[in-house]
Amino acid sequence: MLRTLMSLLIAVLWAINGTAQESLTADSIASLILNRYAEAPQEKIYVHTDRSHYAAGDTVWFRAYVADAATNLLSDRSKFVYIELLDNAADTLIKRIKIKADDDGVFANAIPLSSRMKTGSYTLAAYTRWMQNFDEEMFFKKRLKVVNPADSVSPQPERREINEMVLDVMPEGGNLIARLPQRVAYKAVGDDGLGVDVQVRLVNADGEVIREGASQHRGMGYILVNADADEELWLEAFSDDGLSCRTKLPKALAQGVALSVNQHKGTVLIQPRATPGFDISRVALALYGADNLLVKELTDESPVSISARDLKPGVINIALIDMVTRKTLAERLIFVRDTDPAELDISSSAD
Repeated sequence: MLRTLMSLLIAVLWAINGTAQESLTADSIASLILNRYAEAPQEKIYVHTDRSHYAAGDTVWFRAYVADAATNLLSDRSKFVYIELLDNAADTLIKRIKIKADDDGVFANAIPLSSRMKTGSYTLAAYTRWMQNFDEEMFFKKRLKVVNPADSVSPQPERREINEMVLDVMPEGGNLIARLPQRVAYKAVGDDGLGVDVQVRLVNADGEVIREGASQHRGMGYILVNADADEELWLEAFSDDGLSCRTKLPKALAQGVALSVNQHKGTVLIQPRATPGFDISRVALALYGADNLLVKELTDESPVSISARDLKPGVINIALIDMVTRKTLAERLIFVRDTDPAELDISSSAD
């Protein structure tokens, strides 16, 4: 999912790298980002259902909204939304419908469930034709439970049967940089496609344990790594069910810039750090997405602090760009929550 969410960031930076090779400025980077949004807008979709558990023969009522990924405003690019209902166990499509937006830009309709549907797990998926130009992982998906009272066997709580798992790793910023402590995010996934909570340990080529840790949520977590240039490091994962796997970390670059981002008490703190001898004054910080745009030329490694109240909520891209070579040195995504939600005026009165 992370690679998919970063597709727009990669496209923007491709546009930066693809233009004439004079040095960039903060203003020219901002202009390229705006132009890229105009040339290749992306949509995102969300669907509200009346509930998540149904009986066979019920009707699934839903409302879908399509928004511009850059502004979070309702998009008028797509006039139709496609809704699919899939049987997870049989891996088959049960129904597909095409819905036209109403005058308010809302896609509302319903899917009747057959009275012969089997008890099990189903997926409601939604997308537009425009979204098919991008990765399918950007489609909206929601799991629904269906119970058929006529089934001879009463539904039992789902028990996972996992035979193997894999471990994905991603250094914060994209690359490991030698002798700069960095967080390496990881996720352990079972062969059923779902996260697996694990214990992890960082080991070197000799099998020596450098650091240990544990996933925080559904197999996801991070571990602190401080690697030497070209050092071979492995991350090993162990589940409570006795499964194990290991993944080799990318080798640390001898020179470069690392990017660390933390959100705490309404503040987004961006910390760039460079290896000795690297001129960070040639680097620009670009922050954009969810109708935000900020480009700042760096002068040193001082942290950049931004109040979340000055940012519009949503998924935001952060990148460090070399203004001379026009290369992306580090990049990542953050999610900013709405810090000032609309207040509801609720009152009651008695007769």
